[in-house]
Amino acid sequence: MIKRLRFKNWRSLKDVTIDDLTPITVFIGANSSGKTNILDALYFLRHITQRGVVQAVFNWGGADKIHTSGVALTEAIELEMTYIPKEQSSLTWNISFEFEQAQMPFLFTQSLRHGNDLIIKNSPVSLPTTEGRDIQGIAAGEQHDSSAHAAEMINTYIAKRWQMLDENFMPPLRISSRETGDLYDMNRCADNLIHILDFMRKTKKDVYDRFQDDFTWLFGHVESLTTERNEAEARLSLRERGLAVQEAPTISAGTARVAAMLAAYYVLDIRQAELPGLLVIEEPDAALNPGILRNFVEQLREFTTGEHPRQIILTTHNPTFLNYFQPEEVRVVERDEEGYTHVKRVPEFIKDIWLDEHGLGEVWTTNSFGGLPW
Repeated sequence: MIKRLRFKNWRSLKDVTIDDLTPITVFIGANSSGKTNILDALYFLRHITQRGVVQAVFNWGGADKIHTSGVALTEAIELEMTYIPKEQSSLTWNISFEFEQAQMPFLFTQSLRHGNDLIIKNSPVSLPTTEGRDIQGIAAGEQHDSSAHAAEMINTYIAKRWQMLDENFMPPLRISSRETGDLYDMNRCADNLIHILDFMRKTKKDVYDRFQDDFTWLFGHVESLTTERNEAEARLSLRERGLAVQEAPTISAGTARVAAMLAAYYVLDIRQAELPGLLVIEEPDAALNPGILRNFVEQLREFTTGEHPRQIILTTHNPTFLNYFQPEEVRVVERDEEGYTHVKRVPEFIKDIWLDEHGLGEVWTTNSFGGLPW
């Protein structure tokens, strides 16, 4: 599980540390407060492990798009993550970028600590002239097997065990049968949902059945959600209780989004289910009826406590959704007058004074602990 995140000179995050993340962590705050910048840093780390440093920086637009405005380019960007594998000591991966000008090349440095012990560190190397210096490459050159194992562990966790969905993700309801898509990694926009469900249905029936059980529990009127495929197209097919013989004529946006979120969780069980996993979703409550939110949060909690617990990171603007979380699970994101982001906890007195009679979201709307527009 990720326990700590630190950002320096990353977009609006001039110097931010987020400690003691919980199995579910919810970021709240006004529009443009910096919530997306936090999650985008996680996307950036995953992109590095999957595609390499050069492509990540290039795809994010270089220093102009990732460096904090008003801070000299020579002041390094730092991203740091402390991860605790199950029943093991912590691993802390730190990466830094130093630009001499807005465009590449740049200086890149990284280190990996096991507890307090530095086990991997590379000297600054100029990129993109030097290639292949990702964390696996450094580990391969180490003398100690423990260093290589730790590097491979964190690299696998980030590259293969993070499932991420953007704020506006919307899976298509039908696609061409000729289209292909990743079977083990939900795309950020969920456009490969049909591929994943079809693959799950045909190869991992036990996982697919659990997906169906959760989906039909959340939508009590639904008999099943499955995939249909012919030579021309593949599509989602929904059947309702009492009308099981007849296919529903439409699938709502909220229904499709829930299917994508559940599938993003269950795809972690298709391969190496015993490994830890992370589910990151921006605005999961968008397009959902308020009446489903309590059960939806209950379902998420089960995901963090099951046979193979997963960690979940969310954002929301919805007070009703926030009502179903505890103060210790919430981080308040705000920007100061200079435009820099700060992240804080919900004060202890909120739980002591307010929550016997009011939900956390209700209290939030009174501006008792921030996170609302100025």
